[in-house]
Amino acid sequence: MRLKTLLLTTIAAAILTSGAVAQTNTWNEQLSMTDSKCTSSPHNIVTGYDGAFFTLANYLTTGGTQADVTFFGYTLPQVSVTNTNSPNHNMVLVKHNINGEPDWAVYSAGGYVDVGNTVFIPTTDGGVVMIIKARHTESDQDGSHVLITLKSSTDNTGKTLIYNYQEETGSETYKWIYQPVLAKISADGKITALERGYSADGEFTFYGAATDGDDNMYVAAAMIGELKLGDAVIPSQERNSGVLLKFNSDLQFSGSMSVTGANKEDKIQGIVYGNGSLYTMGVVASLAQPMSFGGKTVSSGSVSGAENLWVSKVNPETLTATTLNVLENKGYDNGTKLLYTTKLNAMTIANNSEYAYICGAIIGEFDFDNETKIAPMKDKQMGFVVRMNTSDGSLKDGFDISDETTLISQVFSVIDNTDSLYVWGYDMAKNAVKFQSRNRATFAKSVDYKLYSNTNTMTTIWPCVAFDGSKIILPLRARTLVTPTGSSESYGNTTNFYSLVSGFDFGSDIDFSKNGEPTTVEDNISDTADVKIYASNGVISIEGAEGEAVAVFNIAGAKIASISEAQAHTEIPVNASGLYIVKTNSKSQKVLVSQ
Repeated sequence: MRLKTLLLTTIAAAILTSGAVAQTNTWNEQLSMTDSKCTSSPHNIVTGYDGAFFTLANYLTTGGTQADVTFFGYTLPQVSVTNTNSPNHNMVLVKHNINGEPDWAVYSAGGYVDVGNTVFIPTTDGGVVMIIKARHTESDQDGSHVLITLKSSTDNTGKTLIYNYQEETGSETYKWIYQPVLAKISADGKITALERGYSADGEFTFYGAATDGDDNMYVAAAMIGELKLGDAVIPSQERNSGVLLKFNSDLQFSGSMSVTGANKEDKIQGIVYGNGSLYTMGVVASLAQPMSFGGKTVSSGSVSGAENLWVSKVNPETLTATTLNVLENKGYDNGTKLLYTTKLNAMTIANNSEYAYICGAIIGEFDFDNETKIAPMKDKQMGFVVRMNTSDGSLKDGFDISDETTLISQVFSVIDNTDSLYVWGYDMAKNAVKFQSRNRATFAKSVDYKLYSNTNTMTTIWPCVAFDGSKIILPLRARTLVTPTGSSESYGNTTNFYSLVSGFDFGSDIDFSKNGEPTTVEDNISDTADVKIYASNGVISIEGAEGEAVAVFNIAGAKIASISEAQAHTEIPVNASGLYIVKTNSKSQKVLVSQ
């Protein structure tokens, strides 16, 4: 069966809590792959500064089969390979709105892209910066030496990078090898820069990225050997160790910090920006040896080999850690051996929130200061959420989802607003995609949705989500049929895994984007009527704040503009429509900007 094309329908999604009534929600299939020979997976969805959404996915063929595919309405070429043991991985990045209506697409038309280890960040001008993990695959086949070719739906000329392994290494034997690629894409979808770094052994991985609002980019990664990016050389880590990389707005490498000390893998698996700081997370195994990061050192736990959660608050300007803490997985004793597994899926933070949230899956036990616990569910894997205090980096509380009736085996994402937490993940036992609303203060569950039916062959869903008001979009990877709960329509592909990005509208019951004032606004600031703040035609105007300092923050909490001394009438242009927070010495106000 081929996937159905774009469809808008209304379904009744059952609320599984007792006494609740069914709620009618709008559901919108937003992504479809149309060729039965194609396999595809969405890997990330990110909200841009202008309210748009970016979807990154891969699509591939196996056994040298070549076929075009349709992705968000764009026809994209497959690039077949002759080596049947190595299917070609193609990348596509689409800019679109929450209803799936596309603006442009950038895609690979040559080379092999590891999309699962490729990261990207929207820029303040409406474009995107990407760091791609590309594999050299063709020199031993047809001598083309193509590492990657990128093309755009708005500019089909494209750009190509060449990598001749034999010439650059002196080796007469070709080998498969990954190389880093930096790409910059403008707001209209044109590829403005494509540059290659260099890794002698190709042993590096990109896990996530964040930006500070000035288009500085911070990348969470792991690497072994020396890594060259432009004129910069990042020294060898000598083992697969976590490293944080910083790039300026021109994609120039400008610094790094590494995890040291612990003698097993200690990757940086998540990174977010907020409150003027970076927050990172990772897993470190306890082997009676402390780990260090950015000038801080902490014990990695007491249970030998256990996989423990570590978090850090980082100064983005100096690339030093201001806090470093570990939450120990104490394991679960099944009578034969001690079980301990910690999987990390996402780290999120709301608009200058006092909390960041870390989610994933655990076999074992987290113990918070011997007061609250994420308790073991025998030897079953269960989803968890841990709350981090952004001021001191402490891990004081959290919750697990171990209720048999509403089990979420892995939590993939958390959305935080003023009164609720929204959690989504996957129940492995029942092969069901779950979505929950929980009280922000007590973590008590209020509603539990099963979003899809008959997903008994779904294998994976991905840790990415985007939202707009009461709407949410979720990606998954499935095989055969998937049916949204309450719908008579099914979507599937009987041959291969395929992508499906679904939109749900929860109406007046849920507002994902509701947030309070940012915590960077001091309590003693008065709402002075003499200062007037308003916006028109992409310009924020401030009147009556003469001599005061003025700062403008985007909805993600990043500072995008500042003035040390305002005039009687000050104008600050912004590049994109959206909600901004304007702060003077005497007033703080939200303002909606339209271009």
